[in-house]
Amino acid sequence: MERIIDTILGYVRIEVSGVRPVVLLNLCTDSGVRFWAVEYVDSFTLRLIIRSRHLSRLEDLARRGQCTVNWVKPCGFPVHLKKLRRRYVLIAGMLACLGALLWSSLHIWEIEVRGNEKVPTWQILGALDECGVGIGSFWPTISTEGIRSQVQLILPELSWLTVNVTGSRAEVIVRERTPKPEIVDEKAAYDIVAGKTGIISEMRVYRGVAAANVGQTVLAGEKLVSCYVPSSFAPPRLVHALADVTARTWYEITAAAPLKYWEKVYTGRESTKYALILGTKRINFYLNSGIPEANCDKIITVEQLKLENIFALPVKLVRETCLEFETRTVSEDRDRVRSRLEARLMSNLLERIGREGKVVSSDYSFSEKNGLLTVTLRAQCTEQIALEQPIAPQ
Repeated sequence: MERIIDTILGYVRIEVSGVRPVVLLNLCTDSGVRFWAVEYVDSFTLRLIIRSRHLSRLEDLARRGQCTVNWVKPCGFPVHLKKLRRRYVLIAGMLACLGALLWSSLHIWEIEVRGNEKVPTWQILGALDECGVGIGSFWPTISTEGIRSQVQLILPELSWLTVNVTGSRAEVIVRERTPKPEIVDEKAAYDIVAGKTGIISEMRVYRGVAAANVGQTVLAGEKLVSCYVPSSFAPPRLVHALADVTARTWYEITAAAPLKYWEKVYTGRESTKYALILGTKRINFYLNSGIPEANCDKIITVEQLKLENIFALPVKLVRETCLEFETRTVSEDRDRVRSRLEARLMSNLLERIGREGKVVSSDYSFSEKNGLLTVTLRAQCTEQIALEQPIAPQ
């Protein structure tokens, strides 16, 4: 740290000669003149470094020690500043750069959104832009409280938002609103109906009156438990029917895939194009690459001039790399396609019957026609089919 201060304040390199130049070092120590980098040239000459402001005092001490100062070499920031004193264009350029940096630091050139899981980032950025927080916005005029209120009106899915600006980088932290849990009205009148077609294998009625029996075949939408509970001494009561109904169900699901497909083969030809983005304007440094864009994969990388998580400038370098390819027909192994389709069908079946459902038996059949392999899954399952359905008021 002291070396940095010495460079800013300025220092001088000095060569001193005399009968006993070491006496000068003792005088400097007694007088509080700090020195360093002492180098003995010979028995009568030495070199050292001191701060510029101590030069006149050292010359007096040299005379007292019967020494002669041979040469003095100024160093440090003040020397370079003195050299630039007459270079007006260079000074003007430096001042312009400093002004541009100052102006740039008062605007937002990078926005990062954190904390969102369900609400897309692009949607949050769009809402912020409508409220005046976007690329190029003047951040000293931004009010976090005002932005939060406006964004919540546009995106009610957000419960909280704050904007933290560091330099020209804005960090937007959001919290999403927790959806209210579905509240079941125990006093409302609900029937239990069949959610799927099947044969009832087990039935447990907790509230209501059973409208079907074990072993009965029911269709989707058919009533299983009625909400009307008869009474011997009063009119029927309306209740919220509750029941667990397990039924045997059957599925037939089909999936198909081609045995031949198109594959990309890269030719090795590629082209790279560059562009520069200044603020919101783009400057392209290319014309036609010679490779048709319809037959190439494009890889785009954007590099912004910035200090990570600290400062960003409105300058981005865009590099577009086009990789040319050709297509060819490839035949895939029939057994591999069949296995993939069977796994996909079973996954779809398990998703349909849910976690509580079970597959009792399953069978696959397949056919091939016009280069298309078709696999059909036929399965017998047991699953819950009870579905609550509100009754219309009478």
